[in-house]
Amino acid sequence: MRGVGEAYGAITVVCGLPLSRGIALGVDLKVEAEVELTEECCEEMTSWVRGRRVVMGEALLKGLRRILKFFGFEGGLKAKINSEIPPERGLKSSSAVSNALILAAMEALGEKLEPLEVLRLSVKLSRMAGITLTGALDDACASLLGGLCAADSKRMRIIARKSVPEFSVGILVPRRRVLTSSLRDVNFSLYAELFDQIFRRALEGDWIKSMTENGEAMCSVLGYSRRPITEALRSGALGAGLTGKGPAFAAIFEGDVGWGNMETRVRS
Repeated sequence: MRGVGEAYGAITVVCGLPLSRGIALGVDLKVEAEVELTEECCEEMTSWVRGRRVVMGEALLKGLRRILKFFGFEGGLKAKINSEIPPERGLKSSSAVSNALILAAMEALGEKLEPLEVLRLSVKLSRMAGITLTGALDDACASLLGGLCAADSKRMRIIARKSVPEFSVGILVPRRRVLTSSLRDVNFSLYAELFDQIFRRALEGDWIKSMTENGEAMCSVLGYSRRPITEALRSGALGAGLTGKGPAFAAIFEGDVGWGNMETRVRS
């Protein structure tokens, strides 16, 4: 039994770490997964990121096997991942891989699930694998469905989702990576009031300005330079900010992108 699934990257509008409520925007960076269910109790994953072979997935595969047991499947699995998303940069690669794996596994089982159920299983898988601090329902939603997604990961509730114009997106991707686990000692609750204000303003409509405000605030919290935000705005960006935990920055453009080292588009 074999199934395939695909999901996409996303960028942060409002980071969910301080509140467990966040807003993410889907972008056109694809992850494809193939899952084969086997009779023997094996766990095997091969994965490529932007054409380069990488090591990924032991914790994800163990979590996926546990989820499959909920559906009565007791065998093993083999998985293949092909991703366009640079990992551990804040571009929601973890949510996209979890989404794609769940979709592929469910197709292999012959199960047809509603999008919200796919998202619930994807968040469960990310939590089992230890690749998220909040559950990142906003990221998973934007990855799976596209558009602008606001969600409460603590209550597992999608607050709002809407399509936005197909803006161009410039992304500045540094060579270094930041592991999610490295942020476990940061007390984000100290900044909850500030991020609650940014979150509310974004829901009221000016999400691009909120993206910039969030980026500047996250730079202060995590000790990043705000220089990439300033340079993106000077290059004509409508808004710019740190995406997720970083270290990547993203910027929204109406026309040509004149900033960053990667270009994509909003996926609505």
